[in-house]
Amino acid sequence: MLGGSETPGGGFQALTDADREATIQSNLLAPVRLDRGLINYSKGLANELSLKGIRVLTVSPGFIQTTAAERMIERLAENAGSSYEDALKGLMDALGGIPMGRPANPEDVAGFVGFLVSPRAAYLSGTEYVIDGGTIPTV
Repeated sequence: MLGGSETPGGGFQALTDADREATIQSNLLAPVRLDRGLINYSKGLANELSLKGIRVLTVSPGFIQTTAAERMIERLAENAGSSYEDALKGLMDALGGIPMGRPANPEDVAGFVGFLVSPRAAYLSGTEYVIDGGTIPTV
């Protein structure tokens, strides 16, 4: 199962360790494994297809301030009785902060993808590109 909840009634005290473990497995670890599997799949595909002139690249965007995201932020602000700016800041904080100080806009991603498909990036293949304004810490 990928995501979801089958929490028994009775509140926090009714949860067993098995309930907590099942929730962690399906809501945290399953998406992490899927992400890792897709990146490995893309790398393998790139290795197989590069000699045929086909490049495979993975683009992993973070929080993108699309029209749908803006509507969600407006709903968060309305539900909390706060301003749009406060709701946006709260959402960015919930993501662990965005060091660039703002979410990406669609043009940030589109411009980079445009570069990746251009002849200037002809030697790039089998690589993941994270476009998240520095949100995800990497080692």
